[in-house]
Amino acid sequence: MQGAVWAVLLVVICLGGCAAPGEPISRHSAVPRAITDLRASQRGNSFLLSFTLPSKTTTKKNLATAPSISIYRTYQPAPAPAAKAPAITSMNQPQLLVEIPAAMVNTYLQRGKVHFAMDIPPDQLAPHAGQEILWMVRTQVKVGKESDDSNVVVLPVYPALPAPQD
Repeated sequence: MQGAVWAVLLVVICLGGCAAPGEPISRHSAVPRAITDLRASQRGNSFLLSFTLPSKTTTKKNLATAPSISIYRTYQPAPAPAAKAPAITSMNQPQLLVEIPAAMVNTYLQRGKVHFAMDIPPDQLAPHAGQEILWMVRTQVKVGKESDDSNVVVLPVYPALPAPQD
């Protein structure tokens, strides 16, 4: 008799499934797709970055919320004029400059693209004259689940002209 009880109990446990009701939910956090259309331009000591905010995850599902944005920058020596510059696919030691929380992303959206302007003080830009500035962006929905690096934009650094004196 006791063996039959154990057999029935074993069958109930095996056929019972998991204890969570409803459809199974993926345990993987949503990771936004990498940005592929990052653009940058310089006007004086201001830099304007623009890109399309990702709406899909790396698994091709829709993002439930807008991701936060992290903007990175670094400098590198400009290549010699006769040398052909190698294709840049990643940044060495990028510096995190700005983090835009998801709740603030809408303030930078214009016609479906993020437009972010950043001023670099002339005294910080001048030492890098003749070098190249590299920009890169990542997004994330959950801390620790960042997208891959965006495309890297490379611009020559031009020091801002001094203000007119009269």
